[in-house]
Amino acid sequence: MGGFVMRVLIAVTAAVFLAGCGSDGEAGNGGGPGPSRGTVLVVNEELVLELALDETHVYWVSNQLLHKLPVGGGEPVEVGRSEGESLALDATHAYFPGGIRGTITKLSLVGGSPMAIVTGEKEPTSVAVDSTGVYWANWSSYDTGPVADGSIVRSALDGSNVEPLAEGLVYPRGLALGGDDIYFVSASDETLYRLPKTGGIPVAIATGLYDPGPPVLDEDAVYVRTRGRPEDANAPDTIVRVPRDGGDAEVIASERYGIGTLGIHAGFVYYTRSGGFVSCDRPSGVVRRIASEGGTPKDVVVEQSDPSHLVVGDSGIYFANGSSSSHACKTLVKVALP
Repeated sequence: MGGFVMRVLIAVTAAVFLAGCGSDGEAGNGGGPGPSRGTVLVVNEELVLELALDETHVYWVSNQLLHKLPVGGGEPVEVGRSEGESLALDATHAYFPGGIRGTITKLSLVGGSPMAIVTGEKEPTSVAVDSTGVYWANWSSYDTGPVADGSIVRSALDGSNVEPLAEGLVYPRGLALGGDDIYFVSASDETLYRLPKTGGIPVAIATGLYDPGPPVLDEDAVYVRTRGRPEDANAPDTIVRVPRDGGDAEVIASERYGIGTLGIHAGFVYYTRSGGFVSCDRPSGVVRRIASEGGTPKDVVVEQSDPSHLVVGDSGIYFANGSSSSHACKTLVKVALP
């Protein structure tokens, strides 16, 4: 298995629920059962680099391979070689941006060999897909400083009709598709942008976002994780909410230690938090949720070790432990929705 060793611990009925243990509140904003430790689905010897979810399977990239596991439990399957650390899914394929390879690659979700559908791109690092095409962000050059030669590009699902949608960008990343628009961030200028899928000039809809994470969307707004500025040792990470058409940005969550990946489901923003102390023996990481309009965050999962790469859907909440600074306790975990 290419050096990738994993011990499957599928036990869908064996989740241990610890009401109130290590928690600062109940799991739901309206009460209900307390937080849990979740169900460990897989123990990995390699880092999980990306997670994705559809109606039937959870997918993850590890050791340069795409793996999948039924959402209801079962045996993990190696789908095929991944040609990048990030991915996007449609109904039949996974798509990978190839980075320095300059490729966009697709891989059938039933298995097989990856196929490069676009070549010669400038270090694509983020990818998104809808029913009409594939979208990706090309990175920027760096000489003595960043060079404004990044771009957002689109092609048909088979890689034909490659079309630049916006050019002259600096470090675009984190594509998210919503309606007729593409949303992305730039860490260089600390800005969240909206761009029509037909192309044009990107519109800045939020600024002053230090080290922004990939945006996630619901019907009304865009949500972005920001980091505390390094010159302020006490500055928190935040989750910022911005109306999709632009408007006032609002901080809906603020945490002292390590907000990681965001997910959206049924009126709530879910997020991982490292807890500031990474240990397999004394895990302090949590998964929390907060109403999309703001409020008091509540613990959903507790006693995790550096959780990240979270995805949320009707089948539950999935995340990876040990996927950031710890490089230890590497597990894939599932918990039921509160």
